[in-house]
Order: sequence, then C-alpha cells, then structure tokens
Amino acid sequence: MEKVECNVCGKKFDTTQSLQQHKKDAHETQKVESTPSLPKKSNVKKIILYVAVFLVFAAIAYGVYSLFSSPTASIGPIGSTHEHVDFKVYINGETIDFSQSKYQLRSGYVHVEGGEGDLVHKHATGVTMAYFLNTLGIKLTNDCITVNNIDYCNTVSSNIQEIKTLKMYVNGQPLQSNQFTAYELHDLDKVLISYGNESSEQIQQQLNSITDSARQSSMR
Repeated sequence: MEKVECNVCGKKFDTTQSLQQHKKDAHETQKVESTPSLPKKSNVKKIILYVAVFLVFAAIAYGVYSLFSSPTASIGPIGSTHEHVDFKVYINGETIDFSQSKYQLRSGYVHVEGGEGDLVHKHATGVTMAYFLNTLGIKLTNDCITVNNIDYCNTVSSNIQEIKTLKMYVNGQPLQSNQFTAYELHDLDKVLISYGNESSEQIQQQLNSITDSARQSSMR
C-alpha cells in the first residue's frame, strides 16, 4: 500500500486519516503558538494611563517654560512705576518719527502717547529699551536693528566709508554692544540708538537733538 507524505515535514503515513491527524497535532499547534498574542485589556489600560499622565506633565512643563521665557516674565505689573525717558533713533542719519499714530499707545507697560514721539512713558518695572522698541514693531539685538522688516546690521569693509555700525548711548555714554538688549530704562534717561557710519561730530549732533521732555514732565 502506498504511503501518503506530509507536505510540511515529509513524514509518511499509511492512511490519509493519520496524515490529517498529524498535521492537526504537529503543525496547526505550532502555528497557533507562533501567532503573537494580543495585549490583555488590563495592559492596554495601563498604557493609556501612562500616556495620559505623560501628556499632562508635558503640558504643565510647557506652560512653566512659556511663562518664564515670555518677554514680560521679568517685567512688573502695570502701575508698578511711572517714569519718563527721552530718546531718539537714527537710521543712516535719518530719525524715525515716533509721533506717527502707528507707534502711539501700543502697550500698557511702556509707550509713547499724545502725538509725541520723543518721550517714553514707562508704567512697569523691568522694561528694557529692546522691549519698548519691540512693542513698536522694531527689533533690537546686539548688532542689528530691524525696522519695517529691514535689517540694519554691523558691516565689515576695507573701505572705512562703507563700515556701518549699531550704537547705543545712555546719558551721553556709549554702551557695549552686549548691553543693548539688557539695558533697563530709568527715569530721566536720555537714550540714543544710531545706525550708520557717522563721525563723532555727527553723533554729538544726534545726542544734542534728544529733548528734555522727561525732566519737564517730572516737574509738572
């Protein structure tokens, strides 16, 4: 009698019934054992719980980071001070007219108001010159000032006439570039920010153009 052969392992059997029983016992059992088992419901619940806890802590961490990295994180509440500062900003010898309506009353912390463009009204402690300018849409860094989306940055050239730099003076004294963004405005300060290749005489003229409005306001 001809024997039948298992097409999986090659074993031979006398009857078809024996072959089928062999496949069921040997090969179907192996197939079931090799099939990965699905995670139990309890494990799925644990995974969901861990993910939810992680998301909650991530949200809290982001909130704390946003709070302390906010531009107003080091600024006091509105009304914590009331100080006045005179200032001028020159770009390539031309002064910016801050009396324009687009610059007026842009922030409760610090602003220009009443159609004046030379007098800063500071209503919160911790306000820096960089923060004030930022409320007006002007970005100040240690080597650039950005006005109307145009960057005016320090340049390097072999031609001294083409070298342009960003400068900042407080009460007639130049600041180091690493002090530009950190300088906090103080009552009766006179601040000049100038970008260009001005001579010392031209810088002095710009300094002389700063008004004395802050002192006059404090005497009212």
